Amino acid sequence: MEALLFRRYAAKLAFELEFWGRFAEDGGSDAGYAERLTAATGMEYRREGYLADMDAGFYSADYLRAWIRAAQLRTYLEREVGEEWWASPQTGDHLRELFREGTKPSSEEIAGRLGFEPLDTGPLRTELGA
Repeated sequence: MEALLFRRYAAKLAFELEFWGRFAEDGGSDAGYAERLTAATGMEYRREGYLADMDAGFYSADYLRAWIRAAQLRTYLEREVGEEWWASPQTGDHLRELFREGTKPSSEEIAGRLGFEPLDTGPLRTELGA
């Protein structure tokens, strides 16, 4: 399910970027919506559903970034604490240190603190392939 949702949101973001990229020329058509999402998920999408599937602010990009960062965090914790990081008191120490500033650091800054480039999808690809 996780892989399916990731593929859907990646396709959705690609469509939205194309949509807004050509908006001045075609006024915002459904071109490529059904084909792109159907190919990515294996489920049939109807062309006329494209506007209902769009939200302001490219929220699909936020979901993708969150999936990437969560996988990076799990990889970091496995490396620092061990495979059973979720059961170790050390995990709390790492998380408190990592997030002691609250929401001040950006998601991209957190990636750096974990030892990853912000868009490094390696950990996520490993999880989705498992």
